[in-house]
Amino acid sequence: MFRIRLRWKFFIILLVFSLTPLIVVTVVSQRGTFRLGQAISEDARQRLSQIVGMELRQTAENSAKIIQRTRAAMEFYLQVLAAETELALVKMPVTSEPVYFAGDFDDPRTAPKDLLPSYKYRLKTHDGQFMDNPVSFNHPVFLLASGVEAKNVLEDLAVLSRMTPAFRKLSSEFGNGLQWAHICLSSGVCVSYPGHSGRGDGFDPRWQPWYKNAKDTPTWSLPVIDPASGFLTYTVSKRLYRLDGSFWGVAAIDILFVEALKKNTLSPLWATDARSFIATFADNPTTREPGLQILAQKDYQEALGAWTPTDGRKWLASADKVAFNFVLKQLHIGQSGYVALPFQDTEYIWAYAAIDDLTQFVVMVPKSTIMALPEETRKTFFTYLKEQVLFAGAATLLTILFLAAGAMVGSYMITRSLLQIATAAKKLSDGDFSVKLGLRTGDERDLVIQAFNQMGPKLADHLRLNQSMDLAMKVQQKLLPARNPEIPGLEIAGKSIYCDETGGDYYDFLEYAPDKTGQVSVVLGDVSGHGISSALLMATARAFLRQRVSLPGTLGQIISDVNRQLAKDVAEYNNFMTLFYLRIDAKQKTLEWVRAGQDPAILYDPATRSFESLDGEGIPLGVEESWMYAENQKDGLKTGQIIVMATDGFWESENVSGEMYGKEKINELIRAHARLSAKGILNIFIDSLYRFARGRKFEDDVTLVVVKIK
Repeated sequence: MFRIRLRWKFFIILLVFSLTPLIVVTVVSQRGTFRLGQAISEDARQRLSQIVGMELRQTAENSAKIIQRTRAAMEFYLQVLAAETELALVKMPVTSEPVYFAGDFDDPRTAPKDLLPSYKYRLKTHDGQFMDNPVSFNHPVFLLASGVEAKNVLEDLAVLSRMTPAFRKLSSEFGNGLQWAHICLSSGVCVSYPGHSGRGDGFDPRWQPWYKNAKDTPTWSLPVIDPASGFLTYTVSKRLYRLDGSFWGVAAIDILFVEALKKNTLSPLWATDARSFIATFADNPTTREPGLQILAQKDYQEALGAWTPTDGRKWLASADKVAFNFVLKQLHIGQSGYVALPFQDTEYIWAYAAIDDLTQFVVMVPKSTIMALPEETRKTFFTYLKEQVLFAGAATLLTILFLAAGAMVGSYMITRSLLQIATAAKKLSDGDFSVKLGLRTGDERDLVIQAFNQMGPKLADHLRLNQSMDLAMKVQQKLLPARNPEIPGLEIAGKSIYCDETGGDYYDFLEYAPDKTGQVSVVLGDVSGHGISSALLMATARAFLRQRVSLPGTLGQIISDVNRQLAKDVAEYNNFMTLFYLRIDAKQKTLEWVRAGQDPAILYDPATRSFESLDGEGIPLGVEESWMYAENQKDGLKTGQIIVMATDGFWESENVSGEMYGKEKINELIRAHARLSAKGILNIFIDSLYRFARGRKFEDDVTLVVVKIK
């Protein structure tokens, strides 16, 4: 009878009982690791898509805002040019400057002395190359429409020749953003600055869309391709009138689109594959459906990454018509956003924002570019997983060979290492982040040990970061007023709520003294974005403002000086800050204010139950270094009147349903609670906002200041 020795039975039993759990654990562990890898990869895809979409949306919004700010500045300069032109009509006759017609610029003998080639005014040749076009910055060019003779329009020529100083001033103040400035009269006389050759007599600008569509206020034409340079240009025009009110002509300014968007704000990880478009609403002749006609595009993979105008026959379209129509609806109502859509048989992440009612900004990045990083991570993870499977198989084979001799030793070593890891983990949980494991086991436990050794410094760094953020929050809170000022004749209350630990909203009370004169200045500002970078810019602006207020000057001079200093710091980053500076004199019952891009303050009179908006002209700080701000004034303050100042984070807050708080509720709350003190009204606002949000975290900083005349 065949007998098995006891030591073999023990070996077999030990082998079975040892290998069975090992095999089960290995299989279950590998399956769990595989599923974890799949989950991590999918989560990374979703999160990265969301991050990229939000970044692209921010890029689209910032680009649209930059163009809007540029257009606002250009409208201001056009108003100045139109006023100067109409003023030149009524001035007493003076000696006219030399008049140069287009033909004079073609002949070196008759051309102005300062006619020199300029890189900015390049001409596109027939072979697609560019050459520098000679221009004169001291003398404009005069054009006569077909059938118009100079001897019959001498008076108009003399009037327009007086505009040369205004043209020079316009060019020096606006810089590279200005392309051409035109004044075209109904008599057929037209002057363009800077002076250049090109179109000769006979060209009639009165048939151009910008002339025919001009209104009494600045009117923008759709971006068009300049036939001379091949670049995309915007044109804004305004009608001119004689003293008797009859139509006289049109003043217009052209700006280069590429000057408004020079900087690449996309992440370098996907910027090379990105594409940007300027488009307008139009009916697609191919599909006979509403669509987006491409006016210009920028492909970042090109060496120069320049904006390229199109011939108007290219369209933004997608095979996913439902999602694309949703994008159109969003743009129609001025909403920005991002969405995954196919374009030209390739999946893209689209981000979009409206520039105005007609023109839209769209930027897109291929999903394949975005997914390259998680795909690489997935491959690396599964390569590692395969290596671990092979390693586990080899370990299992060795276990079979050496189990009998090494079972007890292996059990002891494994138990000892686990006890050491547990002891170290206990120290780590007690706050000893310097604890280290000096073990080397030669198997998968080394990964746990390595991860454990890396965990301590990371937890310490995280703790230091949290402490630094707490300190930054405390420091910034110190920059805000510690208490509301007590001013005779006034009640004042203010509050800031930051959506992060730190933020870019700012309010302050300045220019009030212990002698209680009844005068105080209330400042409210909003830095673009939020977080640490916005907090630093807010602190810088606060320092500039407090230092400048201590020196003599009008409100306009104070804000202009602060803007000039701030623009130097933020010129490279496209950051800016909106500001509303309000000086109240309760004794004299007067208001003075400067508005720098911030929404107007609200003035409510409970006696008449009427609201007044404290408007004023002025762009945000940091956008244009040379901008000069002007103060506004109001007299006759009355007892009980209420002034409310707020940043856009208040009325743009959304609840869990995606509804926006809106400005209408503000007026309703003021009217309903006008009898309360300033602090009471402020508390009503804050309570209303929190109840409206219903637990949703604010996406932007919120700042409010309430002033009540006692």
